[in-house]
Amino acid sequence: MATSAASMANPKILNYYSPLSPIQLKNSLTLLVGAGDTVHTLTNVEEFRNFDMLLCNPSIHQQESFLANVEKLGEDSPYICYMDLYSEKHVKAFIHDFRGRFSLIEGHGFHVPHFTLSQLEKLLQEGGTASNIFEQSCNVINISTYLRWLEEGFVNSESNVLMSTAIVVSSGHLNLTENDANLLRESLCKAIISLNATNRNIHLDEELLMNLGSLSTRSCQKIHASLLCDSSTPLTLLGNICTNTPSWSCDPTIELVITKKAPPFWEDAIQAYIDAYGRDEHVERAERIRAAIAKDLEDELIWPAKAKYDTYTRLIRANILK
Repeated sequence: MATSAASMANPKILNYYSPLSPIQLKNSLTLLVGAGDTVHTLTNVEEFRNFDMLLCNPSIHQQESFLANVEKLGEDSPYICYMDLYSEKHVKAFIHDFRGRFSLIEGHGFHVPHFTLSQLEKLLQEGGTASNIFEQSCNVINISTYLRWLEEGFVNSESNVLMSTAIVVSSGHLNLTENDANLLRESLCKAIISLNATNRNIHLDEELLMNLGSLSTRSCQKIHASLLCDSSTPLTLLGNICTNTPSWSCDPTIELVITKKAPPFWEDAIQAYIDAYGRDEHVERAERIRAAIAKDLEDELIWPAKAKYDTYTRLIRANILK
């Protein structure tokens, strides 16, 4: 997207299309992903002053809208981060600059690029949260196909997006018949209960689980799609599917809220063990496993990190916490 050099020279713009100087910003930052719009002449820069940074992706925001936001930048405005979320180079540079510095990352709208869960794990500080983290599909899917996916298990890197589709139709119809809608909701409820019981990192809020039968088919689709994210969720992220009100909306919605929370590594217990018995093979093995877990997280290896943590837990419980 072409922009004038003068507009991009604003100190409130972090332009990842050009080399950046060292960025001196506080920690515990808040980020709104997919901002850069103008709604009825009100720019996102004016509307979301409570955020520290707005991420504008040139692939989805028109030049006029972006420049309108730039013109409204003031001393107390959020920073505009101008980068392509589909660019590995841009994302890698952004993570380098802001690793572990965000207390909140929120997606704006439903059809914008998002960070992956592994990227969020690197950007969030301990205790930081992220919401509206994956795009919701507008594909049209026949109910027979959708039910087959539910029964057989539709698993790939985009399964949660496809299963979140807002448009499921009955054969020969433009929407769902009443019988098909009831069948779909019943099938979704069964899948939700099963996933919620077996998932490791992502679970449904207890109140929503108790009232699952009264929720709309659309809400059940969103819950099911969110639960499917468990297989791609890093060890250090926990997900709660709950009723949440986004900052850009007045309407509460059911969505996945991710929190960065490292599992226990029993540092105090290990130190007490060392004080009592010295460093032995158990301590050294625990240190090697923990270092391997950290490397897996850095390399975005989801299941190897979780498997190593299980081994670490067994080692600590059998030999340190005795």
